[in-house]
Amino acid sequence: MTDPTKVDAQIIDVINQLPIADQLPIAATSPQVILSSGAGKAYQSVARSAAIAVQDAGDTLRKI
Repeated sequence: MTDPTKVDAQIIDVINQLPIADQLPIAATSPQVILSSGAGKAYQSVARSAAIAVQDAGDTLRKI
């Protein structure tokens, strides 16, 4: 199994070829930043889904 903290060289190459690549900080492609931002997005997605479920449950109870 490959190391999940390593970023594939092809991905870094594509990012560097973007027109805005010179505006991106090098830290944006560091493995720790990628893992942290991915975990944060997953946490927000789960929190949003839970909030919607609670809202739906409240709406259902109001309708009953």
